[in-house]
Amino acid sequence: MEQSLIENGPLLDAWTDERTGNRVALTTDVAAIEAALTPHYGNTLSVVESKWSRQYLDEIHTFIDEGLLLSSGNTISPSNQLQAAVTLLHLPSRLAHYLARFPADALQVNVLVKPLTTI
Repeated sequence: MEQSLIENGPLLDAWTDERTGNRVALTTDVAAIEAALTPHYGNTLSVVESKWSRQYLDEIHTFIDEGLLLSSGNTISPSNQLQAAVTLLHLPSRLAHYLARFPADALQVNVLVKPLTTI
């Protein structure tokens, strides 16, 4: 059921909170997901409204040159928000300027090769 809501609907991700055992659903449409999943999970369902749509996060990924990209996907932030997550070989200034237009909590960037600083 969740997979079809992810593929065809507003459900961005769902997972079980290891601390509470509750099922957490991250969505752009709280009412629709509550209606679909509450009958299955009851009061163990926690629905979190996402700040970002899947299309918004996908936009982040589209500009990155595949020659720089080591990994790409999404991750869940400490505040239970979906983030675009990329690992880059290095970060050219043109790409850094592009990525800077996105809010910091929408994006997690890991860079392996960083410039040396002089003392």
